[in-house]
Amino acid sequence: MRHDPVAILERRDGWVRALYRGGAKPVTGWLPEADLALAAAP
Repeated sequence: MRHDPVAILERRDGWVRALYRGGAKPVTGWLPEADLALAAAP
């Protein structure tokens, strides 16, 4: 998570619970899995 402010915390039935740490206050929420473009960390 050092280079990407978004971390996937959980997956459930086509949804992912994500943590976003790019702003002043961390935010968690559920997003449709299809809406995310996931990339492997180097």
